[in-house]
Parts: sequence; structure tokens; C-alpha cells
Amino acid sequence: KLPVIAESFTERCGRWTDCADSSTLRRRYHESGQQFHDDLLERICAEEARSGIRIDLVVLAYHRIIRGMLLDYFKNRMINQHPGDLTVRDAYGRRYRGMNAVEQALLSNEARTRTTTFLVDAGMDTGPILAQGPWVDCYSRTAAEHEAMQKIVSDLPALQFALRAIAHGHFGIGSARHGDGTPLVY
Repeated sequence: KLPVIAESFTERCGRWTDCADSSTLRRRYHESGQQFHDDLLERICAEEARSGIRIDLVVLAYHRIIRGMLLDYFKNRMINQHPGDLTVRDAYGRRYRGMNAVEQALLSNEARTRTTTFLVDAGMDTGPILAQGPWVDCYSRTAAEHEAMQKIVSDLPALQFALRAIAHGHFGIGSARHGDGTPLVY
């Protein structure tokens, strides 16, 4: 049986959109977010101690930036699914980062989108890319409808591929780096 922790970040820490206009509220939001992640790590470590089994990998489907000891503890052992194609670049780096990647792509008149599975690092959707799912053509549907379709068509295959490759030891993180500073994945 795999351990699952289901907690509501929003219930405990609030919404970023409610904090964005106040430096005090933004600071509290970041502090409570870090405490939330530190508390998760404490629960994970307690489960590891109770079971005698080290958790090798954390899989996120998570719209938050991970901070604090949780990120440090699971360095190169935490993956996330992102609904944006993180290979698309602009002058600022990866173009479709953040909360509304599908909506951004649709507003940019992209013909298709796909899910990116990547290693989590301290940045927002900046970690090394492990896999990408199949393309999902953009039709006349809302961003929410498109993202729901993408979860079926692109998320699952990308996650299955990445997990299978990790389980079989097919990935390695190199010391060489891409032009943006991201480590190469072999």
C-alpha cells in the first residue's frame, strides 16, 4: 500500500490571488506555505520511521511552489505534472509556466498543448524535463475543458512513461547543463 497524504493547501494557507496586492499578505502566504511543506515532510518522515521504508519518490499534481525542507529532502526525487509545454521558450525562459499554462497557450493561438513531467526544483516549473505527453489539438473549448481533456490524453501517458523509466533506472541527471542552466537528463 502506497502512503497518500491529502491536505488542502488553500484551506491552510489561503489563495495567492487574495494576497497578490499586499506585501504583508504575500509574506504570510509564503511563510504559511513553507510551514505547510515542512509539516508534510514531518508526516512523511514519521511514516518512514513507522514503516522502516524510505520513500524514494514523491509524485505531485500540485499547483504550488515547493519550499523549505521538503524540497531539500526530496531533491531529485520529486516529480510534477505540468499542463504546459515547458520546451516552448521566449525571451524570459520557459513560456508556459505557472497556474494558467493551458489558458496562456490558447490565448497565444497555439494549435496544440501537451503535459510536461519534470523534476521539481526551487523555481516555478523550471526543473529538468523527464517526459512529455502526446499532443492535444486545440479546438473550440474553454481552457478548463481543454485541460480536462489533456489530463486524459497527455498527463497519464507522460506520467506512466516517466515512472516506468525511473523504476527501471533509465534516467540520470548529468553535470552538463542546457543553455538555461537546467541539468541535462540522460
